[in-house]
Amino acid sequence: MAPKRSSQGSPEQVLHQRYHALLGPRQTFTSEQHLMLALLADAVALTLRDDPTEHHAAAQAWDWILGLGPACVSFEDACDAVGLDYRALRRYLRRWRRNHARGEHRV
Repeated sequence: MAPKRSSQGSPEQVLHQRYHALLGPRQTFTSEQHLMLALLADAVALTLRDDPTEHHAAAQAWDWILGLGPACVSFEDACDAVGLDYRALRRYLRRWRRNHARGEHRV
């Protein structure tokens, strides 16, 4: 599926660019780390979309991010595996969702 486009770029593109800007030029991931990054990216992308057809999946992804309910791999463990601060990412996503609900586009 092609990423959504807008004049400022989609939220997924912005997060992708910010994340990769933090990686060192020689940063390499193991297969497991790539899997955890894909899991995180999918969950974040689902929570940031405004597609009503994906509401259930987005709600499940948001619950996973918040640590609600059972999961084979927790949000915290996935973040730790790729070197992300799960608390900071949660705060960022909460702020983004709150601002987006208000119609604001800054984070």
